[in-house]
Amino acid sequence: MNRIREAIETIEHTLEILLPHQGTEPVTGQPDQFFLTYNNSLVYVIGIDSDGDSEVAVLRGGHGLRGMRGDAPGSCYYVDGQGFYKGTPGPGTVMSLRKSVRVEFDIVPNGMKLEA
Repeated sequence: MNRIREAIETIEHTLEILLPHQGTEPVTGQPDQFFLTYNNSLVYVIGIDSDGDSEVAVLRGGHGLRGMRGDAPGSCYYVDGQGFYKGTPGPGTVMSLRKSVRVEFDIVPNGMKLEA
């Protein structure tokens, strides 16, 4: 696939995710809390720096774009004081904080349970 077509598909995919939320605003990051992003990635706010930006760790999901922060589980990225993905508006915007969630971890091998 050529790079122009790849860019178009990335933009179309981003719009598909964001359009249903066009009347909403992200939520502010809070340290030591879990959040769902606009693409339903599960993330954890590690802390807030002196500028009010939150450092966020991806636990499940990610935007999938190599070379950009927040692409996959285990990666970290930043959101600004309003919860928007820090950087140029575009595909990374799907990683803005949509809502805070409570996560419970079971000791059994089944993993974690998410309560929205």
